[in-house]
Amino acid sequence: MLLTGVNLLMTLVILNLHHHNPNTALPGWLRILAFKCIAKLLCVQKDTKCDNKVSPHCDTAEDKKARNTANDGKHSRNLLHVELPKEVTELCSLLLKQFKKEEIENNYKEEWQMLGAVLDRLCLTFASVATIFVVITIGLVLATNENIIE
Repeated sequence: MLLTGVNLLMTLVILNLHHHNPNTALPGWLRILAFKCIAKLLCVQKDTKCDNKVSPHCDTAEDKKARNTANDGKHSRNLLHVELPKEVTELCSLLLKQFKKEEIENNYKEEWQMLGAVLDRLCLTFASVATIFVVITIGLVLATNENIIE
């Protein structure tokens, strides 16, 4: 009964972290404690799947190297300077700010979800150890006290 209540409490805390408000950043001390210490100890790794919505594949090291050599100034291109209306530039800057805000919120959300995953693994480890301890303790008590069975 006690383990069930503790597990329910742990589940509520983990779900709260997983669905945390993405407007707040994870505190620095908690980031270091969770991601540097506990995550390595419990073998939790960040999901590194490609989330690139523009391209169907992730950038490889060769892609990044080719892009860097193309932009090193040796092969610079002369681009035409086009004067845009003020409304268009304001709209573009507004869209850029909105995209940056969404990217920051997405990064915050991913950090909180990762913290939830680390805490979930920690709680799983705790619950497993506690369950094994209780089962062994009950087994030893039953084995030493034969008159409890009778």
